[in-house]
Amino acid sequence: MNNSIPETMRRRGELLVRIAAQRECVAETVGAWRRPLALADRGWLVVRFLYARPALVVGIASLLALRRRGVGGVLLSGWRMWRLCKVAVSLLGRVNPRQQG
Repeated sequence: MNNSIPETMRRRGELLVRIAAQRECVAETVGAWRRPLALADRGWLVVRFLYARPALVVGIASLLALRRRGVGGVLLSGWRMWRLCKVAVSLLGRVNPRQQG
């Protein structure tokens, strides 16, 4: 029994050295990921902010569309989308007519 105590203490010392080395390795790895994770965290905050404010997103998208295409281009695109939706609804009605009962 007395021989097992020094062996246990020696093994404990080896494990403590190994733990310290692993701790340093983890610290280096975390240090390398600190900035990318902080950037991802900020991006997630922006997404949550915009998700909570859909009117703001629509306004910004409208301003960007107006700036890029002008009023006429936006109206033309809107008219085309309206026609496309009208055709799509018509086609869907033919494919899956509602049952009347």
